[in-house]
Amino acid sequence: MTEHSDLIPMAGEGEGAPGFDLVRRGYDPQQVNAHVNWLVEQLREAESHRAAAEAAASEAATEAARVRDDLAANRPAWEEFGGRITQILQLAEEEAATVRAERTRDAEAQLEEARRIVAEAEYTRERTVLDAEEQAQNIVASARAEAERVVETARATAAATEGESARRLADLENQRDQVTAQLGALHDQVTAQLGALRDRLTAATAPLQAGSAPPRALTAGDSTAAAPAGSAHS
Repeated sequence: MTEHSDLIPMAGEGEGAPGFDLVRRGYDPQQVNAHVNWLVEQLREAESHRAAAEAAASEAATEAARVRDDLAANRPAWEEFGGRITQILQLAEEEAATVRAERTRDAEAQLEEARRIVAEAEYTRERTVLDAEEQAQNIVASARAEAERVVETARATAAATEGESARRLADLENQRDQVTAQLGALHDQVTAQLGALRDRLTAATAPLQAGSAPPRALTAGDSTAAAPAGSAHS
């Protein structure tokens, strides 16, 4: 178990003891059995991985030994191919340089395209700002014109209303003057009628005032006594 401790973690390692439920006489047997089975399965998988790793290492060691033997046995042949390998490497470097040049051209073309796009976007932004400013100015001018129109309309309405009020006031003053004139004429007429009535009364009472004694004021008894006499005279 010691040689496999680096392949799999022990159950509960770094996490404390396994969380078994306590029963009356210790841990729950079912949980303990399940945990043990899990540990056995993990151990089997670790053994399988270790065996596969050992087999791969052995195969790699065998292949390395075979390559060393081939190199030792065929060294002259490899030397003959040295020039060809050098040529192949040179061609590979030239091809790599060509690829780098093509990629550089592509990168420069993409950079130029990006610059063009940025310039076009900047132009569009400036054009949009100018259009927005022009539209805002048009809106302000239109609003100002509408406000001036409303003010002029209000002024015209106020002037018309003021003129109508002036005419109405003039009509009322004319009516007042007419009524005043009518009242003056009526006052003069009443005064004249009262003067004429006063003259008639004066003329009617003049003979009475010419007597020896002024007439005595009648009392209530005199009025009562005079009534039968008047009736008998009639």
